[in-house]
Amino acid sequence: MRESDGDDALLTEALFVRQVGYWRRSRRPADWLAARAADTAASMGLGVDVLERVLSTEERRSIGLGASLALRDTDHDLAAHRQFIDACRRLGETAEIDIYVASLTGNVREALRGALYLPEQAAVDRIVREAERQKRAVARDAGAVLTVAPPGLTGLARSIWLAIREARAAGGDAARVAASSNLLHSETDPWLTEAEQARARALRRTAVDATTVSQMLCATPDEIRRWNADGRLPHLIENYWVTHMQGQWRRRWALEDIEAARERIGAWRERDAVARHYRQSGLRLVAGASA
Repeated sequence: MRESDGDDALLTEALFVRQVGYWRRSRRPADWLAARAADTAASMGLGVDVLERVLSTEERRSIGLGASLALRDTDHDLAAHRQFIDACRRLGETAEIDIYVASLTGNVREALRGALYLPEQAAVDRIVREAERQKRAVARDAGAVLTVAPPGLTGLARSIWLAIREARAAGGDAARVAASSNLLHSETDPWLTEAEQARARALRRTAVDATTVSQMLCATPDEIRRWNADGRLPHLIENYWVTHMQGQWRRRWALEDIEAARERIGAWRERDAVARHYRQSGLRLVAGASA
């Protein structure tokens, strides 16, 4: 085999590891992640040995892969975990190592401590402690709402927590803010009341895609895109989906917004027709001039 072929194989495997890491950080269920990983590996020409190295024990068992890799086979299991850690280091995905190791069971996590650098050990301990603290807080008072930012809250999670707090202070819809984020319900629940948690779940559960919106409103895809872009028909949530290594942003709308938009469709189309007339005539519609 040529050296370039070996480099291409390593690059392909590295891309696969990065994609699985993205799904794992998104807290996808083990069976969903394993099935998607198996399809992706097949499309990339990767063998079962790569799946055995990259997927965790729970994920492998969910698709019946490697019965010999049961939890009791500790040596093989730890070797697979170490290979995954090494692959993440080669990719520079140090944060993925912390999250991955912290998600393992306690005995496996302790057995892997020797394979971690000191900063990684500290980060894993911090994540585990914070997760335990959050569990105790939720168990102590299921109706409590965190009004002080949890320690270590950064990035997207912190921005969503601040948005929820601001929405509640302004009398807005905190549940909608949580539902429109890309965080899991388990992550936003400590920041919401029980009623807000139920509403956030209902918003996501009943959200519909662009095709369904077009059918419900009897509107063309161009009209949906136009109304969404100018804010007349805002989407609830936007996710990045990867299929066969090709990514695409997909938007979903809240069902209550679609129902409310039914009565406004006629006025929106009249406004669009007037705006189109002014564009074609070389003139510009002045706000309030047609009132």
